[in-house]
Amino acid sequence: MVAVAILAAGRGTRMKSDLPKVLHLVAGRSLVERVLDSCSLLDLDKQIIIIGYQGEKVKQALSHRQGVEFVEQKEQLGTGHAVQQIMSSLEGYTGDLLVLNGDAPLLRPETLKDMVETHQAKKNAATLLTANLPNPQGYGRVFCNADNLVSHIIEDRDCNVAQKQNRRVNAGIYCFDWQKLAGALPKLSTDNDQAEYYLTEVVDYLDPVMAFDAEDYRETNGINDRQQLSEAYDFFRRESRTIG
Repeated sequence: MVAVAILAAGRGTRMKSDLPKVLHLVAGRSLVERVLDSCSLLDLDKQIIIIGYQGEKVKQALSHRQGVEFVEQKEQLGTGHAVQQIMSSLEGYTGDLLVLNGDAPLLRPETLKDMVETHQAKKNAATLLTANLPNPQGYGRVFCNADNLVSHIIEDRDCNVAQKQNRRVNAGIYCFDWQKLAGALPKLSTDNDQAEYYLTEVVDYLDPVMAFDAEDYRETNGINDRQQLSEAYDFFRRESRTIG
């Protein structure tokens, strides 16, 4: 049993547009729809989109998708806060929850399928997608042992100089045992530089937590500006992905 929650509440001011970031198009489809497409190899029990800025437009844009549920995040207080909003929607649910970012359209369906299968085979409390970036500046660093079990995650702004040398980063994509995650979500705090509820903090309360490395770090790229939108289109074209 797998449900998916897609974080799609932000405005995306760096796009320099009044349109919600997740509705910008890459290769003919919105970012958020591309993210939904990345789940095509999974048999999903629930599809939840967490909306905020101009949420009605996001609803309208996805009105043709079957089985999609929308949950509003009225204030954007971090990724952990966003996932807290779906607790009532998943009350009593006993499966796994995949958490995706609505601005990361390049994920291969095969990557998510392999990640979920690894998560379930290892009976992990949480599995997070990681990437080894040539330049990891700005990304949360993931620290693991030899078996890829995660000891801790530190946001870039909170890393010291030595910790910033680690190139394994958190892609912001997770698979959780929902019952265990639901027990950890109320424990989140805002004791960090941004005073936000980071979803990464749940690693402190869950065990085991495993990192799953993407084969190609580029597929974990998020879209934050128009230049990255153009680069995403080029990626689709080079990789012979479906366009349109």
